[in-house]
Amino acid sequence: MSKKLSITETSMFPIVHAEAPANEPEIEEAPEEPEDLKPQIEEECGETTACKPLKHHLEECTRRVEAGGTDETCAEELLHFMHCVDHCKHFSLPHNSEAEMPQSRSPKKEVKDAPKPNFELSGKLVAETNSYNGVVLKYFEPPEARKPTKRWRLYVFKGDKEIDILHIHRQSAYLFGRERKVADIPIDHPSCSSQHAVLQFRQASTTNNESGEKFSEIKPYMIDLDSTNKTFVNNNPIPPSRYYELKASDTIKFGFSSRDYVLIHDELDDGTLEL
Repeated sequence: MSKKLSITETSMFPIVHAEAPANEPEIEEAPEEPEDLKPQIEEECGETTACKPLKHHLEECTRRVEAGGTDETCAEELLHFMHCVDHCKHFSLPHNSEAEMPQSRSPKKEVKDAPKPNFELSGKLVAETNSYNGVVLKYFEPPEARKPTKRWRLYVFKGDKEIDILHIHRQSAYLFGRERKVADIPIDHPSCSSQHAVLQFRQASTTNNESGEKFSEIKPYMIDLDSTNKTFVNNNPIPPSRYYELKASDTIKFGFSSRDYVLIHDELDDGTLEL
């Protein structure tokens, strides 16, 4: 009897059984890291209308320190410039992570504009834009700026005659200068600069000498804005671009003006003030 061949045996081509592949780990391509936009945004913020004047003051201070012959540290200039850049970055860097979510998982939301900074004015010293009435201000209020809790006043004298009383408790800062577009308190004497000086109220830590207890207090300071003919407190010139703490009854003069500004608060005012 002849042998019957199976289908396998009669196949014209041999059947090859592939070996099971070895368990090799799959190589995943590393996701491409997103570009870090922070350095570029910081550089662009430093050139904005708000921050560029502060950058200029910082560079000028740095040059003076590198040249020697000064005890400046440029700490205040750096603080003001970085505060401006940080504020600018806050509204420039992307904060919404939905762009990184898969399309199928991303919730559907209406596209809204990014929040805009608040540019409301507080007096004539504009804290956010550092400009007012088209004039770039030389001064930028610090983070510790506060409205005073005491009712401070400036009594204005010309010679021995009292000619005015300025109430200076309604704002955190007052700009003195000849440029009336930006000055809170105009000073018209030709020896005074367009933006001469600022009276700034700042929150400062104070230690009680008897108990050693620390507490916060809002104090008045004067800062001369690199004026040509200086700012004087009790007939002594104060250093430019640095805060000088004022005390009650201090007398302030600007340039060669004959006017004296005597600083008093209501707790000391008994109505008998004399120069």
